[in-house]
Amino acid sequence: MNSPYQLLLEKVHEIHDIEKAIQVLSWDKETNMPAAGNAARVQQMTTLRRIHHRTFASDEMGELIEAAANALNGTAHNSNEASLIRYLRRSYADERKLPDEFVQRVSLVSGAAHPAWVQARAENNFALFRPHLERVVALNQEMADLYGYEDEKYDPLLDKFEHGLKTAELRAIFAAVKTELKPLLTAVTARTHTINDQFLHQHFPVPQQQEFARYGATAVGYDFSRGHLGTVVHPFATSFSRDDARITTRWNPDFLNAALFGTLHESGHAMYEQGTAPDLARTH
Repeated sequence: MNSPYQLLLEKVHEIHDIEKAIQVLSWDKETNMPAAGNAARVQQMTTLRRIHHRTFASDEMGELIEAAANALNGTAHNSNEASLIRYLRRSYADERKLPDEFVQRVSLVSGAAHPAWVQARAENNFALFRPHLERVVALNQEMADLYGYEDEKYDPLLDKFEHGLKTAELRAIFAAVKTELKPLLTAVTARTHTINDQFLHQHFPVPQQQEFARYGATAVGYDFSRGHLGTVVHPFATSFSRDDARITTRWNPDFLNAALFGTLHESGHAMYEQGTAPDLARTH
């Protein structure tokens, strides 16, 4: 008979696999899908997000977490098992605060926003994207209210990126950085006229840029045998497992920096995923 922790892991793996299926659809949506397919794709992703939410926020999941926690009582605080329990307790508590209807609304609104942003960017027309952005911001404000907070509304949203960090602390960090950064920026911009960067602004055939970008990514440690470089409007990295961590960039035939530095930046994110310990597979 499986231990309480093993039973929990089986459910975690199921939830993880649903999440990664959503990410595969999202990757294809931004890299390969014809524009006309967006409405159907958003519905497909919304269905999976609803299943993911209901599975994660279920009473069964809460019972599995607590049963495993009780069975592991006394386990070293920094062990993988104890750390996973702490993470799942936090995530489960937050997931329970989001109604099904809200999760579905977030998926539909964000799914419609991206192609609107792509069009607005291409046409340099912010008005096309503005109503979508307003809806996304409003949903995030509603999400913060659903999660709850003591000090500032952004706190529960910031917590998703850096657990435990508060908006007030982040504001203090930015203030300290600003103090040092402003004079540095002033000094640098005062000398830009002395630097000739015209060599960056010439014709660079895209196939050669792609070869150079792949060379750069490989040089910093990105493993293409477990990765892939795709073309998008705005670069991002995503991973479906430690052996399938993908990167993207965009190509400008008259400017080298965008593709090269976009590729190097996203390679760093993907290398983190490629470096995940095998025994942590399907748990994050």
